[in-house]
Amino acid sequence: QNVCDLCYMRLWLLLLLTFTLWLTGCKNRTPIERSFYYWQSDFKLTDAMQTALKETGVTKLYIKFFDITWNQESAQPMPVADIRFSTPVPAQTKVVPVVFITNQTLSKLDTTGITLLAFKIAKRIEGTIASNHLESPEEIQIDCDWTEGTREKYFLLLSELQKFPLYQNTIWSATIRLHQVKFMENTGIPPVDRGMLMFYNMGNIEDIDAANSIYDKKTA
Repeated sequence: QNVCDLCYMRLWLLLLLTFTLWLTGCKNRTPIERSFYYWQSDFKLTDAMQTALKETGVTKLYIKFFDITWNQESAQPMPVADIRFSTPVPAQTKVVPVVFITNQTLSKLDTTGITLLAFKIAKRIEGTIASNHLESPEEIQIDCDWTEGTREKYFLLLSELQKFPLYQNTIWSATIRLHQVKFMENTGIPPVDRGMLMFYNMGNIEDIDAANSIYDKKTA
């Protein structure tokens, strides 16, 4: 019985190694780096949060620095909900600044306004990093639910951001929503180094019988 069990284990080990080598040979697989988003204006890690970071081995946090919305009274884009750090970022943890921009803001601006907005966003990111004594980021992410109508303006904004001298060697990423994948021919591909797929809001929010319109395993 022991000999049979040992042979059985060796067989599964061989199959596992074969499958692993097959995957390695067929695809250039990038190691997965776990990370979390922090989407509150006050960076304040609780004991439970810090424990979760340690247990999951997470060393990268995507932290929303601020939002850009359209101010009707001044008729210009305005930053809101700036991040403040009530607790320090854990040691050896990379911070990826994230800036959320409303689609309405893009629709209200012309080319000159887009260029100016890019400069102001880059400067505000720089100021937030300096005032909170954070390390220069390896990556910066822009979050926007752009549409076909704002596609050219948004892509121009992304291109202008990457011209900012301090961040020319920085990895720029953009969030990608499911409808932007489905209708890629219309919404286009953002001119950035990488995209982050927002794998949620996959159900019909108007369906009263839907168990969970944010995430449904079968739909996923």
